[in-house]
Amino acid sequence: MQVEDYQGALNAYANAFDIYEPNHPLSYINPAIAAAKIHKVDLAINYLEQAAHFGLDDAKYLAYFSKYNDLQAHPKWPGIEESVNSRIDGINNRLKAELEAMFAIDQVVRNVSGCIDTTNSISKAEYRAFQLIVQEKDSLNLIRLEAIIKAHGWPGISKVGIKANQAAWIIIQHAKLEKQQQYLPTLSASVENGESQPKHLALLSDRVLVRQGKMQLYGTQIDNSVNPPKPYPIEDIENVDQRRKRVGLEPLKDYLIKLGVSLETLKEE
Repeated sequence: MQVEDYQGALNAYANAFDIYEPNHPLSYINPAIAAAKIHKVDLAINYLEQAAHFGLDDAKYLAYFSKYNDLQAHPKWPGIEESVNSRIDGINNRLKAELEAMFAIDQVVRNVSGCIDTTNSISKAEYRAFQLIVQEKDSLNLIRLEAIIKAHGWPGISKVGIKANQAAWIIIQHAKLEKQQQYLPTLSASVENGESQPKHLALLSDRVLVRQGKMQLYGTQIDNSVNPPKPYPIEDIENVDQRRKRVGLEPLKDYLIKLGVSLETLKEE
C-alpha cells in the first residue's frame, strides 16, 4: 500500500470515531498499524493507548509493534507495554481457555445453522434434529458457565480477557428469558466495575425487554419474522443514537445497513 492509502484509511477511521467511540481494544489496532506504517508516531501511540485502556490482553500485538523503533522510543510506549503485560499476568489462563472453547462451540453451531438455513439439501426432520443439537450445546455451555460464576463470580475482563468475557455474555444471550433476567443484574454490576463491555449489557437488556413484550432501548433486536425484517419497537427513538453512542454502538442506521435491514422500516416506528 502507498502512503496515500494508509492516510485515507486513517481519515476514514477518524471520521468513524467522530460518530461513535468503540470500546473494544481491537478496534484501535488497525488504525494504529496504519499510523505506524507512515510514521505518524504520536497518532499510533494514541490509538495503542486506547487499545490498552479498553483491555488489550494479547502479547502478539505488542510483539508486532515492537518492530517499529520510533514507537518503542516514544516515552509512552513503556506505559502501554506495562499495561498490557500486567493484564496478561493477571489472567486465569485455564478459565480463559475453557470459556474461549465454549465461545467457539456457540459460534460454530450457529454458523452451520446459518448455512443450513440457506440450502434445501436437507429434510425438515434433519433440520429439526440439528436444532436439537444447537439447544444441547447451549444447555451444556450454560450449565458450565453457571458453575464458573458460582465458583469465581462473573468472568470479568481482568480475570479472563476480552474474548472469554464475551463468551460469558453470548452464552447468556442465547439462554432462555429466565436465565437472562437472572444474570442481567450480574452483568450490569460487571459493566459498572469496568469488567464487561457496555454494549453487551445493551444487547442483553434489549433482548430481555423484547421477550417481555416491551419496547427496546438500543434498537439491537431485529424481527425477522416479518418481510422485510425490521427492528422491534424502540422507546424514544429520536434519542436512540445518543444511547447507542454511550455504550459504544454505531448509529442505528449503520447497524441496520450492516444487517441488510431496510432503512424504510424505521419510518414505521
